[in-house]
Amino acid sequence: MIGVLLALTAVVGCTSPAAAIHPKPAADDRPNFVFVLTDDLSWNLVSHMPNLVALQQAGTTLSRYYVVDSLCCPSRSAIFTGQYPHDDGVFTNAGNDGGYFAFNKHGDQQKSFVLALHKAGYRTALMGKYLNQYQPVYPEPPGWDEWDAAGNAYGEFDYNLNQNGRQQHYGKAPQDYLTDVLAAKARSFIDSSAASGRPFMLEVATFAPHAPYTPAPRYAHAAQQLAVPKTPAYNRLPANPPPWLKGHPPLSATEQANITSTFRKRVEDDLSVDDMIGEIRDELWAKGLDRNTYFVFSSDNGFHLGEHRLSSCKQPAF
Repeated sequence: MIGVLLALTAVVGCTSPAAAIHPKPAADDRPNFVFVLTDDLSWNLVSHMPNLVALQQAGTTLSRYYVVDSLCCPSRSAIFTGQYPHDDGVFTNAGNDGGYFAFNKHGDQQKSFVLALHKAGYRTALMGKYLNQYQPVYPEPPGWDEWDAAGNAYGEFDYNLNQNGRQQHYGKAPQDYLTDVLAAKARSFIDSSAASGRPFMLEVATFAPHAPYTPAPRYAHAAQQLAVPKTPAYNRLPANPPPWLKGHPPLSATEQANITSTFRKRVEDDLSVDDMIGEIRDELWAKGLDRNTYFVFSSDNGFHLGEHRLSSCKQPAF
């Protein structure tokens, strides 16, 4: 089911210098899966993520990539269940037909892919963002051996994690930056899984690069000289635009300045995600798991920045 929704995937060992000295594990040679799910990522950020580009070059890319609904919770619910909103009941991020409570109301926890993996003997872990409206005081869903989920942690600092049923607060120190915390927890889970000899499925769901675009302190202002990449769609209407878009005015100078500022912040926010990807890859190599692990990278949806005269949004159906 994950394979249907990925954007980039690679067998990590394809680029591993250790591939020749790490045979497949003898005890259980079923493949492992690492799934990194970002939030509001757009294709124009990928070129600024060298670790991700290395995986792309080693693997495959789905260039025709669709989500069921370009919004956080409907998209994530579909990833977990393999169902469209009219079947899983999650149409938006809150209210009677959206969010964590709609997901539970429609029995979607019992439809999650994790239950099948867990039943098959896989060790399973989810780290980071789960579903909109989820709070760390809520119980962890069934099927997860390791559960490190946050509530509203878009700001990357000053948040709580539900760590296997125990709440842990993280403050405003540099080492509390959420993406870095998730990277460390991911490495630890890989280590314990290697020691167990069991196959594993690890999902790391970052809040980056969703607004407010808080970079790791080491990357503050790192992208302030970048120009916005402009595709042929930038500030232009498509052929035969739909009625709601027809007549949309060209972007103003102020709007274009805001687009430039937003793009730079999004790049800075994603640099720590790329660091995390590199750290996970290196841990797989170090533990001899690289030749038997599929590394999947995706986003819950895309993001407009100037395309078709749309300034900053993600919900148009193209």
